[in-house]
Amino acid sequence: MTLPTLVIGIGMGGIKTVQTFSDVVRDNDQQKYYEFIAIDSNRKDLDEKITHGQGIQTVPIDETGYAIKEM
Repeated sequence: MTLPTLVIGIGMGGIKTVQTFSDVVRDNDQQKYYEFIAIDSNRKDLDEKITHGQGIQTVPIDETGYAIKEM
């Protein structure tokens, strides 16, 4: 059994890196080998920088805390 590699991007630079890496993985049809999480305190940045539907889970952090689905 092969476990996927978890890639976590934190902050603006991290979420841009996650999106770029996700694009490369998708282009090479390697999605089953990777899981992506983008974390930022600015929901707007997550919504603008992350292309939804590519298997990238977004986690906004604010004064109420955070939530990572299915984890």
